[in-house]
Amino acid sequence: MPLLPDILTELGQAEDGGWSTKLTSAYVRKADVINRGFSGFNTFATLLALCEITDSLSRQPVLLATVWLGANDAALPDRRDGSAHVPLQQYSSHLRNITQQLQAAGVQQVVLLTPPPVNDAAPDAVKPGEGAPPRLFNTTAQYAAAVREAAAQTAALLLDVWQIFVQQQGWQQQLLASDGLHLSKQGQQQVYSALMQLIEKQLPQARPSELPWHHPNWRVLYQDAEKQFAAEQAAYQQEHGDPACCALT
Repeated sequence: MPLLPDILTELGQAEDGGWSTKLTSAYVRKADVINRGFSGFNTFATLLALCEITDSLSRQPVLLATVWLGANDAALPDRRDGSAHVPLQQYSSHLRNITQQLQAAGVQQVVLLTPPPVNDAAPDAVKPGEGAPPRLFNTTAQYAAAVREAAAQTAALLLDVWQIFVQQQGWQQQLLASDGLHLSKQGQQQVYSALMQLIEKQLPQARPSELPWHHPNWRVLYQDAEKQFAAEQAAYQQEHGDPACCALT
């Protein structure tokens, strides 16, 4: 089965409807969706972990990988979460490096997502004892622009979450949680829908409807189960060699 790895995202597999959870459902028995889910990582930390990631990806066909980094890089250096701050030019360089390493590992298509806009006036954006929010709308806008530039420079696809969100009236309350940073359930749905639309228009070969079932549908399976599985096993052996598993006797 091909892979659709989500290299990094916060709460993408949230139980109440994370966007990569929805992606997993859309591709069930068509492709494996992997969510790395490194909470709080920035591009620098991701580069430190990237060798392990690319090594695992290079062993099997990868249809696409999503890279969603920037909200932590854009944290202001003198405020809460400031240790995660990465200067803008360095962030741009890291993002290009990450994209190019994924491409070199054989990922067929990389999708870069811009950070969403930050609602720095949200009710829980400033914690008790703090004088100002750790992230600002205008600062994060610069990091979103850097993602657009990195996508153009590396021939990656772009999912402009920033523009998608700000074009929707009331995005501050509807698409973001009360901290003004993380996505609400509706925001998760918005990202999932936008990604599926991107696949539909720009990667038609990766549509769920275009991918074959992994193992036959149960309605036809029992008509001739041994013949069905023998055909799949032959195809697997041709591509990967003998599987390390037992056969029916």
